[in-house]
Amino acid sequence: MKRLLSIILTLSMLFTLLPGRVLAEESYSNISASQEIIAFLPLTETERTVTPGTTLEDLELPETLTATVRINLETVAGSIYGSEYEETTVAIPVTWTSQPGYDMNTEGVYVFTPVIEGYTVSAPLP
Repeated sequence: MKRLLSIILTLSMLFTLLPGRVLAEESYSNISASQEIIAFLPLTETERTVTPGTTLEDLELPETLTATVRINLETVAGSIYGSEYEETTVAIPVTWTSQPGYDMNTEGVYVFTPVIEGYTVSAPLP
């Protein structure tokens, strides 16, 4: 019995000490990506006249803006760093702020500006 256990132990030690082959695949891997808005599709309507008492919701400001976005992919392959760019057109969700602050009961000129989060904006805002 001791002889059988010693043979099993010897064989298990022999097979666990054998060298193994490790293969690695070379590929580009994203280490970061930044999204930059480089252009906006023009709005169909840029001025609107409303009567006093019109609520902010009734102004029907667009919930999204169509923009051309450049995605800068920082890549690494081995020890060589580089950049790859991809441009795409996407609908960007926006909220709006006004200057001066919108008051539905006060007549005046209100300029609404989109607030965009999660992107670097390099294009003039619509």
